[in-house]
Amino acid sequence: MSAQHDDDDLAARLRAIDPARSAARLTEQELIRMSNQSTASVRRSRRPIAITIGALAGAVAVGAAVFALTAPGPVEPVALTLTESDPATSMCMALSPQSFDGADLAVDAVVVEVGDGLATLDVTRGFTPDAPARITLPVPDAMATDFSFTGFEQGGRYLVAASDGVVLSCGASGEYSPELEQLYDEAF
Repeated sequence: MSAQHDDDDLAARLRAIDPARSAARLTEQELIRMSNQSTASVRRSRRPIAITIGALAGAVAVGAAVFALTAPGPVEPVALTLTESDPATSMCMALSPQSFDGADLAVDAVVVEVGDGLATLDVTRGFTPDAPARITLPVPDAMATDFSFTGFEQGGRYLVAASDGVVLSCGASGEYSPELEQLYDEAF
């Protein structure tokens, strides 16, 4: 058998099982027109995708620019001071929610840095309106304090209340405890 005979036999078999064998044959002009239509529809169907991708890229660029222009700069901490009373002669009353009367700042904060005689704390919760994001406190001398603060530890959690920039003493500010937090909740 020759290769030509095999090809003719295969072509005959394919024609016999072709589901479109009874359909009218298209002229060359009709085939060209249909080919052009399908190519144009493929081009048109890709255009909305390209437009969508371009619009998304533009939106991302605009969003990034807006964020860069409005992103807050470095957080400037609010500097607080400790009371200058002599702990040996100071009298402290039992703590109550009224102990915080006059306080204009109350925060729950974590020490993020200790150095140069200052402790920097990041505020995790503000009990008063407009609480800052960060505060600084002088590191107290253990002998010159009312023992509310006996030093700051990196990562330590503290509750701090102040009035006009001066930290409330006599236990109204100090290391975190659930009891002190409950007083803050009641007072603020």
